[in-house]
Amino acid sequence: MATRAKTMIELPWTREDTDAAAREGWCVCAVDHDGHAPWEVSRIDDVEMAAEEMGFPVPQLEGDDVAAELFRAAYARGESHALKLYEFLREQAQQEFAHWNMGEWLRA
Repeated sequence: MATRAKTMIELPWTREDTDAAAREGWCVCAVDHDGHAPWEVSRIDDVEMAAEEMGFPVPQLEGDDVAAELFRAAYARGESHALKLYEFLREQAQQEFAHWNMGEWLRA
């Protein structure tokens, strides 16, 4: 049986970048299963655990589509965490980039 080794590329985010996204209720997660991009934007599912770990309230979003919209809005405002993530996904996770139609996003 052949196996595939996946090399995980480091996400170029700081703790401040993670905090900025979490304050809105979203994150970027490594995904390790076939048929998926290696990274995806999603809502934070367990906001109570995240709030305890991060030390501030984390809002509960309705779904991943809301998380992607908040990411898009942060990108449009030129926020550094969103700009870094956009470039990272464009280069390293084309499937996620295409899924959210990110090539059509505009910055203010």
